[in-house]
Amino acid sequence: MLTTLFLTSLLSATPPSAEPPPAPPVEAAPKAVDPSVVIHVDGMVCSFCVQGLERGMSKLSGVTRVALSLEDKTIALWMAPNKVLSDEVLEKQIRDSGFDVAKILRPKNPPDSKQKP
Repeated sequence: MLTTLFLTSLLSATPPSAEPPPAPPVEAAPKAVDPSVVIHVDGMVCSFCVQGLERGMSKLSGVTRVALSLEDKTIALWMAPNKVLSDEVLEKQIRDSGFDVAKILRPKNPPDSKQKP
């Protein structure tokens, strides 16, 4: 009988308010820095093309990050501060990898940067 009363009191007791603590505020992710150079490439048709181009472009002096889009057929390069590669150097690297350059865009061009190989 005592066990029944104990279980009944446990089951009928209202649990204390157990609201979860408020979630911590979500910090905005830092804005992604635009690439220094975006190159549109002709002939990039498969993942092996992407791998070869990525490997070749990442070897260039001053390149800190490389991102390729097979869908857009583009290569985005981020350069070390105060480092700029000439269009000729970029084109040569891409041609040496077996592809053609459609166009080279420089989304941001700091006023103190100079084109140098």
